[in-house]
Amino acid sequence: MHNIWASNITELVDKLKGHIPVNFYLKVMILSSLIEVIGFRCQQCGKCCEWGGPSLSATKEDLKRWKKERRKDILKYIDFISVKVCPKCKKGVLTEKGTCIACGLEAKEEIVVMDLWFDPATGEELERCPFLRKVRNQNKYRCMIHETKPHRCKEFPVYVATECDKCGLNFVRYFKDTKFKSVPLKQYFKWSLDDFFLRALKNVETCPGCHKPITKFTFHEWAIENCPGTQLFLREKVTA
Repeated sequence: MHNIWASNITELVDKLKGHIPVNFYLKVMILSSLIEVIGFRCQQCGKCCEWGGPSLSATKEDLKRWKKERRKDILKYIDFISVKVCPKCKKGVLTEKGTCIACGLEAKEEIVVMDLWFDPATGEELERCPFLRKVRNQNKYRCMIHETKPHRCKEFPVYVATECDKCGLNFVRYFKDTKFKSVPLKQYFKWSLDDFFLRALKNVETCPGCHKPITKFTFHEWAIENCPGTQLFLREKVTA
């Protein structure tokens, strides 16, 4: 057993590197499972549900699941943003009549963004998740849709690294221009981070730029400074 001392959480995370084997993370394919495996325990402080409300988006999987479950109570809080694209080539360059310049086919509406959480009556963005409830007589909060909450909530506070922490190479841009050059741009940016990890980073051990071992998962900076569960996890790991 050993101790690692640090003056703040950020320094603690830096010193933590090397004490959690990289292979440990590579065995985990889905971020929500990763959180369970590494032993992260939510402290029910409700902070991420208040901070994470604005600029939060649902995934295609979320939408499909909520429709199947007939969760109108959730669907009504989504702000759907759609564009007209060609059903064949998926391009958005259209004529005045709404047909594709390249194929001549009539364009169809396609959802590109599903932002959460918006007031269904006013259309205004809410300051916090509408499904967050305080536990009576306790300084804790509950998620009223925990069993089907958005994927972004499930993966918090761990996320897939999108750039090399050593040379700064942006993995998303790099693989877009190399391995996935033939994938339509619109389709590429529809992938969730889980998709990106499975397709691009799963079998990559070193950075294509500096050729040094890459860190594939990391904690969100906001969580490091504000999430009690993340801080507790990091303290436990460096003293184990």
